[in-house]
Amino acid sequence: MSMIVHLNAFSGTEPDALAEISAMGWYPFASDVAPEHNEPHFHPFDSIVFIVDGELRFHDVATGELRICPPGTRIDDIGENLHREDHDGYRAIVGFAEDPAVLFAGAPKKE
Repeated sequence: MSMIVHLNAFSGTEPDALAEISAMGWYPFASDVAPEHNEPHFHPFDSIVFIVDGELRFHDVATGELRICPPGTRIDDIGENLHREDHDGYRAIVGFAEDPAVLFAGAPKKE
């Protein structure tokens, strides 16, 4: 599987991202993501990522593509999509199918 990237999918503003997530009936979560340069991995949950500031860059392991995602990009990460992130940080509003308070209740906190 691969993540589906929709460039220019929304205005790039937080209110518009929140409205789209609300219309889906999903749970919103605002996230300031620190710079990351990591190994291939996948996330064990479904999410829809709305980039509102900065730029997410990731390598899609399935296709070998480098995906560059500026503000206004929507990324559908449904299923276990193997990828490697290589970015300088960004802000996103993320929609989760499950309540993030429950989904991440046992996750260790980053210092």
